Amino acid sequence: MTERSTPTQWDGLKTCDPRPNRPLGKVNPMPTPRLNEKRWSIDLEKRIQEAHYSDPDAYNARYAFDPQSEREPFVIDTPPPYP
Repeated sequence: MTERSTPTQWDGLKTCDPRPNRPLGKVNPMPTPRLNEKRWSIDLEKRIQEAHYSDPDAYNARYAFDPQSEREPFVIDTPPPYP
């Protein structure tokens, strides 16, 4: 093993814990769910769709693609479900 004279961004971080089910570092609590219904229904689906499509400007800003943008494209490719 070689010694380093300058610290790196990784110094002091654990990379693994041999003990199972032990959190590494700070664990944040789960956020409060935005959907409180326990069962899915057609009415719930309609409410979600109405909220999703209610503001056309927000919808277009969320899903718009600007081919003239200087930013690198970010794509999530979801494979089809298993047969």
